[in-house]
Amino acid sequence: MTQFGASTLLEPRIGPVSPIGRSDMSSVMAGGDAEAKKAKNTMLSDSLGLRKKKRSPREAKGPARMSARGREMLMPVPAGIVFATDKEAKQAAKPEDPETWPERLRTAALQVCHKLSTTQFVTLTRLEDMLKLAGHSTVWSEVVGKIVSRLPSLAGGWLSASATFSFVCEYEEKIMSDVQREFKLAAGESETISFTTLEDLVDRLGYTPLPHSLIAILQEAADIAAEPWLGRDAISLSTFEAFVQLLTERDGFSQAEVAGLDRAFTRFDRDDSGTIDPEELQPILCWLGCCAHENVTAQLEEVMRAEGSMDRARFRTLLRQHRALQYAHTHALFERYCSPELTVAPADLVRMFKKLRLSLLPETLWEVVEECELPHDAFGFTDFWSVLQGLRQREGFHSRELKEIGDTFRRFDRYGKGELFTRSLPNALRWMGHLLGQHSTARVDWKPEYGGRARITQAEFLKVVRDHTEADILSLREAFRQVAPEGGACPLPMSKLKATLEKLNKAYTQDCDDVIRKTMVQKWLRKANATFDFEEFRHVVARCRERARDRLRANQGFTDAEVTRLRKLFSQKLADCDNTAKETLPPAALIELFKIVTPMVEKSPEARNMLKKAINIHEDDHGSLDLPAFLKVMRTFEDLIEEEQSVGTPMVKQELGIPVVQVDDFLDIFSDYIRNGPQSLTAQDMRMLYSLGKGAPSRVSTALNKVRKSVNSTRVANAAVNAMQFNPLTYDQASRLKEHFLRMQDQKGAAGTVQQFIAFTKALRDVTPEQLDHAVA
Repeated sequence: MTQFGASTLLEPRIGPVSPIGRSDMSSVMAGGDAEAKKAKNTMLSDSLGLRKKKRSPREAKGPARMSARGREMLMPVPAGIVFATDKEAKQAAKPEDPETWPERLRTAALQVCHKLSTTQFVTLTRLEDMLKLAGHSTVWSEVVGKIVSRLPSLAGGWLSASATFSFVCEYEEKIMSDVQREFKLAAGESETISFTTLEDLVDRLGYTPLPHSLIAILQEAADIAAEPWLGRDAISLSTFEAFVQLLTERDGFSQAEVAGLDRAFTRFDRDDSGTIDPEELQPILCWLGCCAHENVTAQLEEVMRAEGSMDRARFRTLLRQHRALQYAHTHALFERYCSPELTVAPADLVRMFKKLRLSLLPETLWEVVEECELPHDAFGFTDFWSVLQGLRQREGFHSRELKEIGDTFRRFDRYGKGELFTRSLPNALRWMGHLLGQHSTARVDWKPEYGGRARITQAEFLKVVRDHTEADILSLREAFRQVAPEGGACPLPMSKLKATLEKLNKAYTQDCDDVIRKTMVQKWLRKANATFDFEEFRHVVARCRERARDRLRANQGFTDAEVTRLRKLFSQKLADCDNTAKETLPPAALIELFKIVTPMVEKSPEARNMLKKAINIHEDDHGSLDLPAFLKVMRTFEDLIEEEQSVGTPMVKQELGIPVVQVDDFLDIFSDYIRNGPQSLTAQDMRMLYSLGKGAPSRVSTALNKVRKSVNSTRVANAAVNAMQFNPLTYDQASRLKEHFLRMQDQKGAAGTVQQFIAFTKALRDVTPEQLDHAVA
């Protein structure tokens, strides 16, 4: 199992990863002539010497055989029936007491039943829903109708608990007998069936017919039946019976997949309790949300939250449900884009993944295609499904990106517990090159989801990085189309390159000439006449971004502006103490420097202790620091502040009643206070401290959502909302409240912890606007 992505365990890796060159996908990513795209795809396939794979008849007709009912089946359905293995449990159950039923039936019944009575237990109209929740991804209405006609129903169309139990048992026995009969009819004199027939029978049983899973289970079944493996088109009755037993025992997963799911369960069960609790649910939803339509994820989330705690068996059933829902949706999606030959071109494949909320880069797509040993010119549904699973293995990232994400997470996981302090998240994103321009923060707001929590997990960090990566790609496209002729359909002239880069990050304009001179020599030689298509423009941006990121890493995670300020202050102190030859500051000079850089160390014992801890880690034997060591001290000090804020996050919500979407704004104010002293707080900061959480939460959230769509900064958006209707203080009153705050600090001492700052905030809220007006009078 890799460090990131438990989804690597769900599907077997097919073949080795073969690195390939950058394919020319400019027309796919930025628009262009359809014939040109077709020619480029053909050229790529020919240049790599790949032959189009032969497809089986089953694969060729894949999406066409899906019924309309199957395409519409997007309600929560734990796929895979287990009626063969819970036969003894049914016999031991008391039909009139749902608590004694097998777990899958009891859980399904509780979601559809009338909870007030076991006599009026479930309506006839909900029986099919119950069957789906009990594991039947396909429900046969004609079988349901025949059984219902014989059941004793109560007034109003109600069934009792015992009648409901009898109905489910009879339905499952009927389906099993029908499948066995259909096997014998299909086998005929040969006494074997083909793989295509097996897939139809699997669909009849209510499972998703995934070829690679079925083949793996078939091979196991042949060993159990002590029969030689004669191939996928010669399946005997004894092998089929063993196959059905394995299929039902494992919820449709192969042995390797079940082992992978067990490891995934262990990964998400962070407290080793043997169950996944509601607070451990969010990382799973982030993981399952990769390469999945929002409808699938939303419906699954509803079921999982209703479940509460989950053991391993229920976790496996829900994962099976996710795969069934995803399979049904991707079938319908494929049908929308496929040609009469039931294939899609690479450009359409990219568009399909956009529908699945994944902006796919060409190099990532081709790496997965190579890994799965698929053709490059056209993709059938099975090919599409294989690429989908390959992308889920790598969480939608290129292997190079995935390694960088893993390295970054481990760097900021300070205690090696698989968790990242939420307040460290912006620094972790900057370490990867995000948030260095003016566009990312405007597009991605992770605070409503994670801002009210102390820590996030690996899966959640991956989701945040993926959101920022997709926002960056979108910004690239928009900038290119705004400046390039004809809305991006024509190449971008060299004369307009810097103007386009400036829309992303002004620092890129300083690096672009050197990037072009060193990596695109022909463009540099033709400087005046050079042009850039979208892929070439993306190459320039990527190299410029790497340089900005590398400078930040060399400067201990500080931006160019922050380092310039710190270097200037350090140099001034170095000149004052006449120690420029050694380029180190002695302890006395360091004390004066830290008073300037972090004024709160004079007034707050907690801030002073954090700074001492940082200095002890990095000082030399004489207690002196050079500039690199000084930057390391400041970074460690910042990390300790972020840790204090993250640990205090639950207290902010609990003691001040602040909505989750505003907790981070409170901590931003505390961060300014602890770094720069109380004088740094503005009147607007005081208004926010006074009013955060005082409005009705639903009104606050609604207003915030509206303002955030038009305001780049979350904090500015929150301030705008407070100014709109939730803040009872005027700016003059807020200024006087700040004076009150400063007097309170002089009397009680500085607030060096979140808990102390919360106490100050409570005291400020006890002051009425009238008292502030009276103070002036």
